[in-house]
This record gives sequence, structure tokens and C-alpha cells, in this order.
Amino acid sequence: MDSKISSPDRQTNFAEAEADTLFTHYSQSASGTLTQTQTDTLVNGGVSFALANAQAQGIFDGDANYSSLFADSFGISSGGTTQVKSNSQTTVAASFSLAAHQTFSFDFSGELALVVKEIEHSKRVSNEAKSKTAFVVLDTTDANKPQVLDYFGISGELSSPKDINRFTISASDHVKIQNRNRPDIHEYHDIESFASNVSGTYRRTFDHSTNITLVEINDTSIALSGDPLIGTQNTRDSLTNGGNYGNFVVKKDDFKAGKYDIRNFEVGKDEVDFQGWGNIDASAWFQGHQPVDTDKGALLTVSPGKSLLFEGVHANQLNASDFHFQ
Repeated sequence: MDSKISSPDRQTNFAEAEADTLFTHYSQSASGTLTQTQTDTLVNGGVSFALANAQAQGIFDGDANYSSLFADSFGISSGGTTQVKSNSQTTVAASFSLAAHQTFSFDFSGELALVVKEIEHSKRVSNEAKSKTAFVVLDTTDANKPQVLDYFGISGELSSPKDINRFTISASDHVKIQNRNRPDIHEYHDIESFASNVSGTYRRTFDHSTNITLVEINDTSIALSGDPLIGTQNTRDSLTNGGNYGNFVVKKDDFKAGKYDIRNFEVGKDEVDFQGWGNIDASAWFQGHQPVDTDKGALLTVSPGKSLLFEGVHANQLNASDFHFQ
């Protein structure tokens, strides 16, 4: 059964928000120096303490976006009947033990995607979507007193009919951004959307033995106001075949900037069918588009700012025969 990119019900008053960060190419293997109890403590307050402490000490005073990027939550206030749906997740990606004068590095990719239904000239109805994705590198040599060493984050906001569209990138000195795809607003019928992908490298040499922990923070929030209020969506763009073998269809005209999940992909049985790309030799194309492993699956960059994430699949399991162009 052919699978298609999901699209919202245009009869519904809605907003969507997505945020995610992927990490690849660690310079060394994770050490797992934190116990489960320490990890739970870190996620449930330790990170907030470390961020607040860094702000109080003025460590990142040169970055005006630091404070807003790591605010506890987004505040949304709208007139009329309001429905707010938010999701905030803090997860420990990995911990590492570094010797004195050792250099640690990894690559990263952060993505935002926002969609709202466009509202024309209304004072009663509004749709708002906000999201941010970030990571912090913590010194957890003393796990009870984590200290912020470095950070990266992007945040976005899209609102109608207020015509608000904001996008912010923020990073500390040891984070080098290599590709920043600043989003353009796309309009299709009564839908407004934007997606952005920012990638780069983290690299730092430590003067003394240090335990560090990489923490990912994702925060999304949507708010719908007005009367009547029909419904909400807060979903991720995905391709899925519903458990049946067949083609995952990617139409060129519909393939906007962002990252799309491919779920239930059966290696050797399913394939990705690129429609509208023309007669392209899959073997030659695949040689120039090698997927990389992430903590969520194999990530394949089709073009700058546009990628496919094969959930639960390793990069070395994919080959040219999994792709077809027409």
C-alpha cells in the first residue's frame, strides 16, 4: 500500500509543532558513568538547576538568546476559548569520561517544524505553534552539581492571524554551525508552515579529567483560541505503510524542508519510491547519499534541509536497491 505524507484536516482549527535533535559521529564511545538514579535526578531538576546557575553566573552573558531559549515553558495567552497542548522532554543522550587534554567531538542536526491553519481577519480565533530543540553539554564530574559547559538551540514561532513568524539560533563558542537552513514560510490553500534544519559540530579539549553528559531538550506548544474550537493536532510528518510491505512514496512536489520518519520499514522487502525526480540511477545516487546512524535510526539526507529517518534501521542495512526513481 502506497504511503503518503500526512496532511491535516482543513475543516479543523489546528496547529502543529515538532522539535528534535540528532547526534552522530561521537569521537569516543559512551562510558555510562551516571547511575540510573543520577540520570533521573539530572532530568528531573538537575538540568534546570545547572541552566539557572549558568545564567546567574553570567557565563553566557554575550548571548541575548540564552535566557529565552532555556525558559521553563512557553507562555501563550489568547482571548476567547483557548486550548493549549504542550510537551516538554529532557533526555540524557550519553555520558563520557574524558582524560586530561583529551578532545571530544560529535556532529548534530536540529530540526523544527511548525504548521498552523491560516485565519483571515479575526479577533476571536487564532492558531499558534511554538517549538524549540536544544542540547547542553554538562560537567557531571560531581553528578549532584552539574555545570553547563556549552549549548546549542533553535526556537521558532508561527501564528495566525497575528502574522508572527520567528526563528532563532543560539550556540556557545565550542559549537560550530555548518549548515543553517533558515525557514521560509510556505502557504498552501489555508495552511501556513515552515521547517528548518540546522547542523554542525561540537568540539572541545578538556584541561583535566572530566565526566560530561550530553542532554537533549525538546519543547513544543500549540494554542488554539476562538469559539467554536474543533480540535488540535500535534503530530510528526511521517511515512508509514501501516505494517504492510510495499512502497513508501516521496513525491518531489510535496517534499518540503524537514525530516520525515519512515516507520515499519522492512529491509529487503520495502522500498522508497521517489516520484517526480526523473530517470536517476539509484546506484550512483546512493553512492553520493550515504546514510548515517543516529540514536533513532538511519538518517538519509536527500538534499540540504530535507531528510528521511528510517526508524530502527541501521545505516549499513540500506543499499541502492531500496530506492527507486521515476
